[in-house]
Amino acid sequence: MALKIEYAINFEDGTSKSFTVSIDTSNYTIPEDDKVEAPDWTLLEFNQCPHCPYTPAEKKYCPVAKNLSEASVTFKEARSFTNVTAFVKTEDRFYGKKTDLQTALFSLFGLLMATSACKYMDMFKSMAQFHLPFASHKETMVRTLGMHLLGEYMKQQDNPSHKISLDKLLKDYEQVVPVNQGMIDRIRALKGGDATQNAVIVLDAFASLLPLQVSSGLADIKELFPQDKK
Repeated sequence: MALKIEYAINFEDGTSKSFTVSIDTSNYTIPEDDKVEAPDWTLLEFNQCPHCPYTPAEKKYCPVAKNLSEASVTFKEARSFTNVTAFVKTEDRFYGKKTDLQTALFSLFGLLMATSACKYMDMFKSMAQFHLPFASHKETMVRTLGMHLLGEYMKQQDNPSHKISLDKLLKDYEQVVPVNQGMIDRIRALKGGDATQNAVIVLDAFASLLPLQVSSGLADIKELFPQDKK
């Protein structure tokens, strides 16, 4: 069974680009097929992440890069702050936003990366099931922390001695940052405009900021939970 999420990005000159993300709901991953050719910059060995767990014998292509390849090539000449109207259709809702291309692409890229077959993206698959287009930094923090803590609670139900913490989340995020940097290095090989590269840079900023927010006591979202005054 597949979950389909459709993106349409409309430009002021009347042109439009559409993408359908088809996700296998058995593992919330876009199915891989190495027989389908992709650009050379998506080959596993091209700017391969230093901590990549795969070999070319296992995967011909980097699963994250291959997922990003169609959109990256489509918009390789585009500039970040080009005005667009983006629409996203999921099975349950329809979203629309007048924004810049960079914002529309970081939303699409986030979904494509989360549903790739890269082990470092597994932490995001629960969020991909409830994809929220154009999420702000605070919304992303709340969703990420909420999903992680819910998972920790489930583990505790199965194993009462399990201690709920953010430790694994922070360790997982340490592995995500090199992946983001690897994608930036790969996309730079396309040259042209900066929209696709900056979309990944925004995602990387989100990944880099969350551990800082945790270390600061989650000040940005603490206001959502007012303390009783005695």
